[in-house]
Amino acid sequence: MKLLAILILIPSLAQAAAFTTPELIPGTKTLYRGAQPVGHPEVLKAAGITEVIIFKNDVKGEVVREISELAKVGFESARVHHIPMEWKQLEPKVACERTIRALELMLAAERDGRKAF
Repeated sequence: MKLLAILILIPSLAQAAAFTTPELIPGTKTLYRGAQPVGHPEVLKAAGITEVIIFKNDVKGEVVREISELAKVGFESARVHHIPMEWKQLEPKVACERTIRALELMLAAERDGRKAF
């Protein structure tokens, strides 16, 4: 019975999390986290966020759509960063390099006082 429950649950785990209001990352002053803002880019804009780091692989065009929606509400293209992360196929060295890039972007935003999501 438990196995059946787990097998039923697995497909729902693979789906993207529903959008939530940006949450300040504890210990930071300007770094926020949350689920993908597809369909809700105006919430990020209203929160004063100026930089978005998209740290995921574009599987079904969701990243392209997200970038387009962000542009429509006024996010500068230079402040929207897509770092692909193919979680299952990625070599460890590449995964580390991409993680470091994301951390560099977050540290720069925090240092410069820019709100980043």
